[in-house]
Amino acid sequence: MTKKLTFTFYDGKKLREKIESTVHNTKIKIEKKNMDQQIFNKPPTIPMTPDPISPPVPVIYAGFLRRFFAMLIDTFFTGILSGMLSYMVGRDRDIVINLSTSALVGIIYTAIFDSSELMGTPGKAMLGIAVTTEKDQNRINFQTGLLRFLCKYLSSVVFLIGFLIQPFTEKRQTFHDIVTNTVVIKKDPGQLSYWKAFKDNFNKIINN
Repeated sequence: MTKKLTFTFYDGKKLREKIESTVHNTKIKIEKKNMDQQIFNKPPTIPMTPDPISPPVPVIYAGFLRRFFAMLIDTFFTGILSGMLSYMVGRDRDIVINLSTSALVGIIYTAIFDSSELMGTPGKAMLGIAVTTEKDQNRINFQTGLLRFLCKYLSSVVFLIGFLIQPFTEKRQTFHDIVTNTVVIKKDPGQLSYWKAFKDNFNKIINN
């Protein structure tokens, strides 16, 4: 018994369509398989939680008594420095030399310390206060510190009126604070830990 061989003949167009269909179906299967592998091997997604927003730190302006005691401490330090400098010059009995020396020491002492990382003179640091810009409470530059010190002489005119207005202004500013757009604020005692022992001794007197 002989088997009949049958042959199917396709024209060129049908053969091309069949090949393209086979390739297309194979491509879909491969892509689906790769997608399944990617989904299976994909690490679990951890939901992102927004960072907690810290509440703004309230700005507390230094009161009159705290600034007054800081000025007394600084006057003591500048007095010692001025006396030593006058003695070295050898004109300690000349009032003009004494006044000039005191002014020079005061300018250098105040402007440098107020514009330093300490943000205030040693007297201010001991009492936990700092000089900052009025707008954003940042450190002032040397030029502002110098102008601020010179304006203190204007604050002294007419019975110290430039100092005495401080308790009555919104941000507890003196005349020289207003002119230079600066404020004096209370700092966190933890930032001035090396002065904390001294500061605690005055808390009962100057706490206002």
